[in-house]
Amino acid sequence: MDVGCSTGHLLASTQGYNQCARPDVNYVGLDCVQDFCVHWGRLEKANVKFEVCDARSYLGFKNLSLAYSLFTIQFIRPPDKMPLLQRIYDGMVDGGALIIAEKTLAVSARLQDALVGPYYDYKLEQGFSEKEVLDKARSLLGHMTLWTEAELKQNLWQVGFREIEPIWRNFAFVGLLALK
Repeated sequence: MDVGCSTGHLLASTQGYNQCARPDVNYVGLDCVQDFCVHWGRLEKANVKFEVCDARSYLGFKNLSLAYSLFTIQFIRPPDKMPLLQRIYDGMVDGGALIIAEKTLAVSARLQDALVGPYYDYKLEQGFSEKEVLDKARSLLGHMTLWTEAELKQNLWQVGFREIEPIWRNFAFVGLLALK
């Protein structure tokens, strides 16, 4: 299951990697943005399906052995975040895993500034113009609500995950592996 699958490439890659060993597994990608459908047609297979759906109303969180949520929870309204994480957790088999990555807040404004400046420099080094970097930052204002890494871990713990480990970090972004 990929919650917020966007183009679907991660889900298709996971299926391709695991198909021989686990041919009976079904892979489902969800995204609420209709525009991503143009990418899904060539990736769909008998056991790979995509659905335009708001994950908050999705009823198919069942029998999950692996779920991805990459940069999705940060765009969910604060009152809906924990119920969504709870539904994902409740739909997992024992031993199931959630790989979650989110942009996080630093624990202080000073540290936040220390992370954001170098991140913008990195984007400029990657070939983005100053206008593109600023336009992206402005476009996200009011659309994201962020947790600190500690809050993210605590909230995963609160819904039931008991083993939570950082697996990736870049500037203010963190990826965690959470096991049921």
